[in-house]
Amino acid sequence: GDSAQAMNYYRPCPAAEREAGPPRGVAGALQGIGLIHALDGNHALAPEVYRENLSVVESLPDKASIVDAWRKVGGAHFSLGQLDQALEDFKQALAVEETADALVDLGVTYAAKADYANALEAYHKGKALYASANEMLAVAAVLLNEGMVSYAQKDYAKTIEQATQAAATAKQLGDDDLFWQARYCAGKAQYRSGKLDLARQAFVEAVPMIETLRPQQRSARQPRFYESRLAPYQAMVDVAVSEGKGNEAFDYAEGAKSRSLTGV
Repeated sequence: GDSAQAMNYYRPCPAAEREAGPPRGVAGALQGIGLIHALDGNHALAPEVYRENLSVVESLPDKASIVDAWRKVGGAHFSLGQLDQALEDFKQALAVEETADALVDLGVTYAAKADYANALEAYHKGKALYASANEMLAVAAVLLNEGMVSYAQKDYAKTIEQATQAAATAKQLGDDDLFWQARYCAGKAQYRSGKLDLARQAFVEAVPMIETLRPQQRSARQPRFYESRLAPYQAMVDVAVSEGKGNEAFDYAEGAKSRSLTGV
């Protein structure tokens, strides 16, 4: 959509809503402004707006809204690479109420700091809460995040196991975005393990899923560290080169270039 037009719509809303009185209206307008800043890449502007939103919702007798407000502040700091501040924000959210989403946010931030022990502890707690609510796509997304930690720790066998489980759930429940990410993660681990045939199979399964997705379409339950949609194409270039298949490598490189130009 037209973000400038959307911003022109939202910008006067907080003041108008304050005059009208309802805090939820003010919060909704501020969240809209913060989201537009984030989508436009103006990450430096988002924390201030989300802080203002937090100051509004803290007056509401609604823990879920307060937790969500803290998570938005933390997400903005995360996007800026301010990981210590993001950790504090997510801990504030959890102090209000321990939710699975906030626990996963915390885990992702610890993982970004390479604090894998604390990341896995947060993931484990969040995954258990999702499972108790029968949110199996969310469980799969956390499992994939755990697989990414295993990959960072060079435990490729465990990565493959976790990513394969995540892909199976994503396929069963029809989440193409989560499926390709899980297959790509497994493929990376297979490649690092020297199993080029299995890496090829994983990447070849990922690419068609990407080609069915709209440019802005994302899984509702994706890992925060989702990969670029160009990654499986680039991975197939590496596989093809390793196998001495220059023409195929060229074709995948051209495919990546085409996807980039069409706004993957």
